[in-house]
This record gives sequence, C-alpha cells and structure tokens, in this order.
Amino acid sequence: MTRIILDIGSTHGSNLNYLRQAIDFCVSNGCELKVQLFSQDHPAAANNLVMDHDVFASAWEYSKNPAILGYPCNFHASVFDEKSYQFYKSFKPRTIKFAHSMCNSTLIDRALEDRFPEVIVSRDYIDNMSGRTVNLLCIPQYPVLYKLDIQPEWFTRFHGFSDHTLGIDQTRAMIEAGAQVIEKHVRFRDYEDCPDARFAIDERQAKWLALYAHV
Repeated sequence: MTRIILDIGSTHGSNLNYLRQAIDFCVSNGCELKVQLFSQDHPAAANNLVMDHDVFASAWEYSKNPAILGYPCNFHASVFDEKSYQFYKSFKPRTIKFAHSMCNSTLIDRALEDRFPEVIVSRDYIDNMSGRTVNLLCIPQYPVLYKLDIQPEWFTRFHGFSDHTLGIDQTRAMIEAGAQVIEKHVRFRDYEDCPDARFAIDERQAKWLALYAHV
C-alpha cells in the first residue's frame, strides 16, 4: 500500500470550511493532508495565499478530533521560513515537510535535532535512502508537462515521488514502479486563484488515486 499525501497548496484561501472538507475527504479515503506555511514577507507569498494562523490552529484541532472524524487525520505542513517553523513546531506535529526549494536548508537539521518523528524532504538527487529523512524524488517544474521515463531503480534511492505531473496516469505508474509515498497537489473547488490550482487534480481524481494506492 502506498501513502498518499494530498497537498492543497494555497487553494485553501484560509477558509476553515474548505480545510474541514479536505480533512473529511482524507479521513474517508485513507489519505494524509498537507498545507504550506510561510510568512507574509517570504518570497512565496508573492504568488500564493498565506495561511491564517488562527485558521490553521482551528483546522489542526478539527483534524485531531476522533469524536468528529472517527479517527484523526495526519494533517501536516511544509514550512518555508523560521517564523513558520516555530509556529508549526508549537503544535508538536508528527510530520514536517520541506519542499525542493528548502532541500539544503538548515531547518532540516533543526527538525532532526528537535526530534520530529518524521521529516520529509523533496530532492532531485541523493545517493541512497540512508539517514533519518523520508526522501521524495522531485522534478522542480510546476507543472511537469512531459511523459517521464519512470524507472523502478528510482525507488531504491527515494522513498517516493513529489508529483507535479498532470492527471494521475503517471502517478499510478510511480506506484507500480515501487513508490512508497506519493505527494500530489489537489483542489476541492473548480478553480482557485493560486499557482498550485493549475496542475492540481480534482476530488474525483484524488478518490481514484487513493483507491489505486490502497489495492
């Protein structure tokens, strides 16, 4: 079975009801949910919507409430700067993610020193899977518009794939090739005015992907 991490990027619009909808979907379909945390003065904020901290806190509380959901959702975040790292750390999360743009950041070492149970990093090259991080192969193009020559050997060096291809056909091929973890952008509305929405799969495709990964 392959882990599916659905990344809503900044399609959330800091809307708590949207986040609850995404959490409900992930619980119902056996997926994990990820958002992106960065400060207003971070370069990523120029083209993306910054997550309101109060909204994140409310969504976090909702995701951990088994009385509402039946069982908790693994709801986690990519962090992009010191302020976001400190904010996210205060929730004592199990998982922290670092995007490809952060793969050489000292915050990764900090997360390991701070004993996060799971540190996920997107990279485009590593020698092997040694170490204490979960390493996802990432082609840093948004989106990837061409067909990849997918090789099973990739997943002797990487645990999985941070996927920016269109649709789910190549994602399914990654699973067949041995990916243990898939991170995929998703949107739960027809359109959101943010970069991620241009290549995110929709709810129907996410459901099919989850079914395929759990066979």
